[in-house]
Amino acid sequence: MLFQAQAPSFGISIPATAKSITGPLFLQGVGGIFAVPLIQRIGRLPVLFYSQFICAFMVLGAALSPNYATFTAFRCLQGFFNTAQQVVGLGFVHDMDASVRINTNRFVADIRQVLLPRACQTDQHLGTKSLGKTLPCLRHSR
Repeated sequence: MLFQAQAPSFGISIPATAKSITGPLFLQGVGGIFAVPLIQRIGRLPVLFYSQFICAFMVLGAALSPNYATFTAFRCLQGFFNTAQQVVGLGFVHDMDASVRINTNRFVADIRQVLLPRACQTDQHLGTKSLGKTLPCLRHSR
């Protein structure tokens, strides 16, 4: 519906107006490449604050743009600067890395005991002694 409303105001066709999404989607990936190292270097809150601040002006610029080229340029910049909010979750996962590993190992052990009750015996025959440290069902009883 948005493209159908925008097309007459810019004087172009609806499929041509729909192409204004391609640039912002591409630049979200590029922005993520820059956002993750910035978050690791200066912290989450400054990156989130400044990216939101800059993105607010990009939205205002896109809303007040006089022609399609200016609108698309502001939309592309909006896609680039608004990526930090989407990739900040990687920082949280990085901070929780040790607990995620512990929970994953416990989950694997629970699933193996429920779904594969003979998996422990099979792994002992295959010689996977290193997994015995993390998965209790793989500990040798010798």
